[in-house]
Amino acid sequence: MIVFDRFIKRGLAEFNDVETEKEIANFFADKDNRGYDRTLAVISDTILGRVAYKERDAKKTLVWLQANGYA
Repeated sequence: MIVFDRFIKRGLAEFNDVETEKEIANFFADKDNRGYDRTLAVISDTILGRVAYKERDAKKTLVWLQANGYA
């Protein structure tokens, strides 16, 4: 179970959109998640945190990049 926990932690934590978070939650919804349920919660929180960051700061970051000649 430890290996599977690490596998899903490494494989799923880099996403940053709501649709993917919903797909992950739906996939694991009807499965026995004992042993890695906390990891799934952390992954969900991580993805949703990235979504919030992206929505909040994407336009500001683009403006800064353009103003400084990076985009």
